[in-house]
Parts: sequence; C-alpha cells; structure tokens
Amino acid sequence: MVRGEWRQVPRQPKGNLTAGIDIGINNLMVIYVENGLTKLVNGKPLKSISYYWGKKISEYQSTLNGYGLKTSKRLRRMYAKWRSQIKNYINAKVREAVEWLYDIGVSTVKVGYPKYIAQENGNFNNNRVWTYRYLLKRIAEVAEEYGISVIYVDESYTSSRCPLHGDCYGVRVYRGCSNVRGWARYSTPTSLRRATF
Repeated sequence: MVRGEWRQVPRQPKGNLTAGIDIGINNLMVIYVENGLTKLVNGKPLKSISYYWGKKISEYQSTLNGYGLKTSKRLRRMYAKWRSQIKNYINAKVREAVEWLYDIGVSTVKVGYPKYIAQENGNFNNNRVWTYRYLLKRIAEVAEEYGISVIYVDESYTSSRCPLHGDCYGVRVYRGCSNVRGWARYSTPTSLRRATF
C-alpha cells in the first residue's frame, strides 16, 4: 500500500526512455532524460540536518567529557535521530524522483557512481552529510517497484567531456559551452551517453 492505495509491484514502465542521474551534495540528484527533460533534487536540507545534529552532538560530548564519560543513551539517541532524519529525506526525494521518471516514460536509469569519493576527498560533506551507498540502494529499490532498470556507471572523466559536442578537453569543464552550464549538467548527459553495459 502506497499513499493509501494498493499497487501491483513491479509495475510496467510507461515508455522506453533512458535517464541519467548524477548524485551530489548541493544537488542530491540531477536527472537528465534523453528527451531533454531535467529535474534537480535539492540536497541542501541534508547539509542543514547534519550541521544541526553535528553541533548538538558536539556540545553534548563536551558535557560528557567534563564528567569523564565517552558515551550515553542520550548520545546514542541523538545519533539515531540524525540517521533517521537523513534516511527520511532521502526516501522521500528518491520516491518523488522515481515516480516522476515513471510518469514520463523512463524504463532505464543510468546512475553515475562516484567511486572512492569519501576515501579520496573525505570531508564533512562526503562522510557525514549522507551516505552514497544508502542513496544508491534506495534508487535501485524504488526503481524496481516501478519496473525501471538501474545501471551504475563510473563517473570518471565525465566532467571533462562536453555532452553536446563529445569533445574531451582533458580538463574539468566548469563553464564553457553556452548551451549547458555547470558540472552536474555536463556529467549527467555524458554518463547517459556512456556505452551500455
């Protein structure tokens, strides 16, 4: 039962379009469909949640340290609330995005997978704001409900290739092509055009 109605799972896709999803931090998902439709999913609320709980937990840990303690039930509850709020936001946004893809007739989604991002560029946003693995898992699970197949594509070098012209400049493209602006808008269509596995 979803939103008060019974649905048959898995559903049949309404069309045969392919979409590309680029995952990030400020834009949780940038979705590009081969027919030219796009959708941005805001990721900034995840940063707000994480900064809020990070500050609350830090203040409470300082209090605990004053008493010579390292952990408590309250601290564990704070971490659990943090994880719960992150997961609730991701679940809601992934379902909203996949329902949109289903409604416009997408049958295949290629998700750009940022390999080793937390290990190579580990910072507060990559390690604590949200988990890539949970987001990728939820995209696959919800897409399966709607009969949409998910293919993971390595994101390597997609930001150095123009999606309109296909030229590889050898350096990361920040601004340049007058028709498309921004890194996510470069890498998502380029990931979509990668060879099908």
